[in-house]
Amino acid sequence: MLYLAAASSSGRRGSRAGCVLEGLDEQEVTALAQDMNACIAEYSRWYEEALKMILGHASLEELLHHCAAMLDNPIAVFDNSMTLLASAGEFRGSVEGTIWELVEAGSQDLTFYSPRERAEFSASIQRAAGPYRMRPDADPSHEYVSSHIKVHGQPAGHIGLVDINAPFTRGQVELVGVVTEIVRFYLANNDLYFDAARQDDNLIVSLLAGTPASEEMVGLYLRQRGWDPADSCQLAVFMSALATDDALELLPFARRAATEISDSITVLFDGVAVTLMRLSTCRSLQRSADKLLPEEGMCCGLSCEFSDFSRLPDYYRQARIASEWAMDAGERTARFADVQPDIFAQTIVEHLGRGVACDPVVLALWDEEGDAGRELVRCLRAYLLAGGNIARAARELYVHRNTLIYRIGKLSRVLGIDVTALDGNTTMYYLCSCMLAMRG
Repeated sequence: MLYLAAASSSGRRGSRAGCVLEGLDEQEVTALAQDMNACIAEYSRWYEEALKMILGHASLEELLHHCAAMLDNPIAVFDNSMTLLASAGEFRGSVEGTIWELVEAGSQDLTFYSPRERAEFSASIQRAAGPYRMRPDADPSHEYVSSHIKVHGQPAGHIGLVDINAPFTRGQVELVGVVTEIVRFYLANNDLYFDAARQDDNLIVSLLAGTPASEEMVGLYLRQRGWDPADSCQLAVFMSALATDDALELLPFARRAATEISDSITVLFDGVAVTLMRLSTCRSLQRSADKLLPEEGMCCGLSCEFSDFSRLPDYYRQARIASEWAMDAGERTARFADVQPDIFAQTIVEHLGRGVACDPVVLALWDEEGDAGRELVRCLRAYLLAGGNIARAARELYVHRNTLIYRIGKLSRVLGIDVTALDGNTTMYYLCSCMLAMRG
């Protein structure tokens, strides 16, 4: 319609516009002009409202829902790692067999596209020549339209649509270009979304949140970073004593962590900064601790080692618990493996109390029998942890093995049970009793 209006205003007969208008009477031309003006006014209101939403700091999802009102097919915005940031629009057709069916997990499956298609896709990013149209080998019955977003010259994700509801017209493709410019302007004026969109790390955020992803997708993501999917990794959670829900306040720290900790991935999640690193990088973290953990109250918790990314939420909780423990203890760093016994004991005591959770005799030895009683409890704990190995327990306690043998005999008499012949459950019972009593 815009082309028709521009051409007709030139007055050139014989043009495409002239041919269209030539067969219309004056009333029909007037009605057509009114329709065109109404269409232009609707477009202008739509565009102006989008700009207002950007200036009003609406969410990306709200902005997309507004933009989708002018589009025939649903639209989605992805970051550089192909992780879904936001989507909008309704499906009137079936998503079966299309990329939308795979996007339900939060990320596009890059194996959906052939190597040739991925190469063409990358080339289109370099050309930055507007919306890119293709029919993937995996789904030739549908046309796909993608448009790449660049902010300050940096790639910041892309927009994707599939002709599930209606075929793409030239006008619809042009509108995708306009929506791309709107989203680009939005990202350029929203630090939080821009930082999320331009990085390649939002697959990690999705995994932390418990969103499932295939091993193939995770493996491809790691290999793109030069990592081996079989590498052992750890999570570090950085937490501030000044708890905040405003992720913007953590952005400077997250960027500094990404710079200081070589070969790592740092994201913002649930009000904290989370760094994923391979074990070989942990030394880099230790060297950077003084720079990363200023005296204002920042602390760090480390998870156990892992290579199974499907369990990432569990390892995140480990690192977060260790970070909280370090904060309460006034420490800068803590490893979950080191603080687990304390956390375990604390949790039991909070729920049951020492009087219920501990063996009464062990508790009395620790609380009422002075140094001699406490030494017996320490001996019992070391002996049980050593699996009944006298020599190993004696080394741990820095006592002669004959001294330990005497004390174990005394413990057997006091407890009324042969400490050297405990079954598995009883061993655990007395070991937990020692740990809980010693933390009273």
